[in-house]
Amino acid sequence: MYTKKMNALRLFLTGTILIGLGIFILNTGIFTLQAMFYIFGIAFLVVGISNILRLFIKKIIGKDTAIHISTALINIAVGIVILLYPQMQISLFGIICGLYALLIGAIRLLNYYILRRNVVTGRLKDLLLGILYIGLGGFLLFSPYLYVDVVLNIIAVYFILYGGTYYNDWISEIIPNTKKDYLKRKIRITMPVFIEFMIPKFVLDEINQFLTPSDEKEIDAIPDFEEIKSDEEPDIEVFVHTSSKGFGMMGHVDICFEGKVISYGNYDTHSQRLFELIGDGVLFFANREEYIPFVIKDSEKTLISFGIKLDEVQKEQVRKRMEEIKANIYKWIPPFYVGRNDYYASRLNYHVPTEFYKFKKGKFKTFFVLGTNCVLLADQIVGSAGIDILKMNGIITPGTYYEYLNKEFGSKNMLVISKQIYN
Repeated sequence: MYTKKMNALRLFLTGTILIGLGIFILNTGIFTLQAMFYIFGIAFLVVGISNILRLFIKKIIGKDTAIHISTALINIAVGIVILLYPQMQISLFGIICGLYALLIGAIRLLNYYILRRNVVTGRLKDLLLGILYIGLGGFLLFSPYLYVDVVLNIIAVYFILYGGTYYNDWISEIIPNTKKDYLKRKIRITMPVFIEFMIPKFVLDEINQFLTPSDEKEIDAIPDFEEIKSDEEPDIEVFVHTSSKGFGMMGHVDICFEGKVISYGNYDTHSQRLFELIGDGVLFFANREEYIPFVIKDSEKTLISFGIKLDEVQKEQVRKRMEEIKANIYKWIPPFYVGRNDYYASRLNYHVPTEFYKFKKGKFKTFFVLGTNCVLLADQIVGSAGIDILKMNGIITPGTYYEYLNKEFGSKNMLVISKQIYN
């Protein structure tokens, strides 16, 4: 689980490849997609034919084989269909992109509705983007082949912008530390949302290969793995939660400042709706040393902690932001704890000294897992120190945070000074 150190040459080459790919797609358009499907078709044919040959050879020499003739024939059939009907594959690609655009549009419109109901300013952007995505998705569904070029141009621009972030990281690596503050990033282009949602699960799989949990090990607040860039103690910690179960696979983020864990989520079970995606926003403060072992044991989670070093001015800015948040909350008491299968908030309140609050007004009054979520509140607190991790598409996920913090830890920058794993 050792973090690979960032290399300036690797960053430059990655950025160059991504930008070059984007420019190539812009200039070739649909021919790139046709060539890609042509390669896929040949690959399916080769795999299918080779499987049949291996099957007959194994039969001749009398050896058992795990290869099934049906699988080989399906591979060959898929390859033939792709090669004979390339327009169908392109239309299918357009339909998939259309469905994705409709989903993003629906998310933006739902987020607009929530913000409008809570009388939050700045919500017009969600309405306009929602309409734009819905319109694009509709065009792609009804005329997928006709509008695929538009999608390819969008993908090409995305590659160019994403490659630009690698150039930004490259510049940050080669410029002396005294000059880096002038290049602090405000908006980041990251991987697509559906990939970022799966990053915590990918990280957990990697951790499980590296660290083997022991039933005999005492669960405590002592890290099972640690890397440090400085002997100094971090001033703020960001915890990225990972799990192999349910919504836990998408991850969760909370932070720890001055010994208190600060977490925001959909913790009021009675207010949950739309498959637990929406509910009253609940904020809690818990003791760090007791919270970590509770989460690991109760929710079967693994925590990755990134330690951030702040100066006195930044720490004061975080305190000021916390006071602003506290001015907009009121006390909430979760249901009384009665047993192991009770609500999470009730279990946490029973086992760990915790204070729960709800919001009086504003964007955090309603929790929405794809909008006003745990990461957005953590980013508002951490961002008050000048560390902004904003996304152009407006959906910030735990995977977004992990990707950024892990990259910062691997760089020469002394912003993220430690990485710990609690398993």
